[in-house]
Amino acid sequence: MNNVLIWLISLLVGIVLTLLLQGPIQTLLATVVGGWFPRTGRGIRGFWKSTYTYDSKTGIRKVHSHLVELKQFGNYALARGLSGGDNLFRMRGQVYYQTYFTGLWESTAENDVTHGTFQVFIHNKGTSMDGKWLGTSEKYGVSQGDWHWDFISKKADLQTKKKLIKSLDP
Repeated sequence: MNNVLIWLISLLVGIVLTLLLQGPIQTLLATVVGGWFPRTGRGIRGFWKSTYTYDSKTGIRKVHSHLVELKQFGNYALARGLSGGDNLFRMRGQVYYQTYFTGLWESTAENDVTHGTFQVFIHNKGTSMDGKWLGTSEKYGVSQGDWHWDFISKKADLQTKKKLIKSLDP
């Protein structure tokens, strides 16, 4: 009887730990400690220049870049835009097989919220990523485009961030 009780308790502890270490807890850990650990393999933690394309209302293909800080814990990653003025940019996603980064993004600009999904391929050295984004908003409807990422550095002090932002803002 004792062995059965120990087995049941072990099973329950295993289930609880498995549930706790998924989604919300991983996201919390990425937020809190995601910048503390060194990048491993094709880790994506650090500062990136994000460049995406989109079609304007007049049908002209446009290109926009901004500075993004990515924090990563395990396979979970969170990002926030550091440039763009009133444009608030954030994203969250997961890295799969140290090869793909996929998830959701949101941007608020010009009294409109645009949100969508993305998937990018992490190149061998982890210094660039390429892929696509898909999004929708009330103002612009459904849009899509290419998304290219260039790794800048693991860390950046305030002065370096300001220089990078200034170089990217039009």
